[in-house]
Amino acid sequence: MSSVGCATLAAALERPDGDGILETLDWGNNCIDGPALAAALRGLPRLVKLDLGGARGYEEDLVPIARVLSTLSKLEVLDLSENSLEHESTFELAAALPHLSALRSLRLDTAFDVGDRGMRLLAGALMRGHCPHLETFHVIYCGVSDGGALALANALVKRSWLFTPGAHPLADIDLSQNHNITPRGGRALATALANTCPHLQHLDLSHNSDMGLTPVTEFLRLAIRHGGPRLKSLSLDNINSVCEAETQAFADAFSAAASAGIFEDLKRLSMYGTGISTQKNLLAAVEHLTSLRELYLMSTRMNDGGAKVLAAALRKVLMSETYSSWPTQLYVWLGRNKITDEGAHALVDAMCKLASGSSVKLRMHMNFDENPCMTDAGIAQAEAKAKSCGGLGVKLSRGHLYDNYDKDD
Repeated sequence: MSSVGCATLAAALERPDGDGILETLDWGNNCIDGPALAAALRGLPRLVKLDLGGARGYEEDLVPIARVLSTLSKLEVLDLSENSLEHESTFELAAALPHLSALRSLRLDTAFDVGDRGMRLLAGALMRGHCPHLETFHVIYCGVSDGGALALANALVKRSWLFTPGAHPLADIDLSQNHNITPRGGRALATALANTCPHLQHLDLSHNSDMGLTPVTEFLRLAIRHGGPRLKSLSLDNINSVCEAETQAFADAFSAAASAGIFEDLKRLSMYGTGISTQKNLLAAVEHLTSLRELYLMSTRMNDGGAKVLAAALRKVLMSETYSSWPTQLYVWLGRNKITDEGAHALVDAMCKLASGSSVKLRMHMNFDENPCMTDAGIAQAEAKAKSCGGLGVKLSRGHLYDNYDKDD
């Protein structure tokens, strides 16, 4: 949509005969004429959802919009993803938060200039208990480092003092792709989340490569102590381990958390690029993830030994009451590992043994893309074996290989 078209539409929304009855405004992936849209928003007091995601607005557009947000007291969902939020617009947004008592979801994905300065402003508002119903808080690829992480951790702790014990509503936290968070900031944040967010269901710390696995290990240990939070989704992609001891400590904590039932509601687990598949106890712990629907273990250095341990664990998952009670699907991604035909066949064999004489209604999809040690003949044999199993559908794919893949890595 052209800038003229945006201004015309904004003016139409501002017309008094609209009587301000609009509740949802999805402006995503269209241009923004900030002053015109801000004027229109003043006439929409009943607005519940404002989606500006992908609008790619600049500071001169976002400042006037942020200044009128305080008039939208019924607003529940605010998406400012993929906009160039800078200091002034972030300041105005933080100033509006005390007036948005109904807000449940705030998304600032890919607003790189928010940074630590902006996070401190937002954290300051949250610390004072504003937005008491906030459930979803996404700050993805926003240039946050330790300063912002520490500010948010401090805000979560002080915010929890203002709520009845156990009433803290935050359920979905995504701080992925803030590449400058180190173990110091990560540990403070993980500790605050475990201690103050009992209803946390979705946690994404992916692509914080400098943070390491120690903060997540601390989070899991505290979750065991508190009996929660019981996550439904956990994403830890491309978090680099400093040493083998750190990886081992994380695997031990994950295994203990799984055994304690912390992951019994977990539907999605993603640990792409972490190298954790060298830890057999972690793979074995998958057997406790009885609600699992998606498992991403690409580039985790899994070999045939790990594949066999995983096969046994997945078989126990599929034999659980959760899976036997209704038709479902399970997706398993194992690409860019060191699995050979032997490991692939072990996985298929385990599934076929389950399917034999079973009433399980399941479609299982396994992806082995870019495992250079596998052969086309091996994949074909595994697929043929899977097709011969009654009651179980297994889809295998291998995809293309990268020439620069190091088999000995």
